[in-house]
Amino acid sequence: MNCLKDNLDKLHTTELGALRIRKNLDLSTLEVVEWCKEAITQASLIMKLGKNQIMFV
Repeated sequence: MNCLKDNLDKLHTTELGALRIRKNLDLSTLEVVEWCKEAITQASLIMKLGKNQIMFV
């Protein structure tokens, strides 16, 4: 699933989306998109199940 890693520059969210991600993942950082990009690059396996993509570190 290189498509996700190939398009990291397009990854974005709204302010409310960032709040929801921060709450759901219990993150302390305000840079949610950067945190997600780093998590994606460090993932050893990314699988697509339906509309969702699941990462394994």
